[in-house]
Amino acid sequence: MLESVYFVWGVFFFRAARNPLRYLSFIDFTVWANIVHGLIMVPQSHVVPGFHYKLVTDVAYCLILSGGLFVLRPNGPERSEQPKSQVA
Repeated sequence: MLESVYFVWGVFFFRAARNPLRYLSFIDFTVWANIVHGLIMVPQSHVVPGFHYKLVTDVAYCLILSGGLFVLRPNGPERSEQPKSQVA
């Protein structure tokens, strides 16, 4: 079941790569979902016996992926527009 979710996620990533400004919300969701997933796995890797290795595999992957996407995320209209001062 999880493989099907990641397969669809991958398909949308290819679509987002072609037109990133159109898929900013998907890219943002991916960044935040991986940050949260990685941070939740930190304490779980300590609690579950034999899962300490997850810190250097899954947790590192999630946090590096989200960091890279955050840095490479294109600026959308909501980021590039400066707030206009209100004239009375």
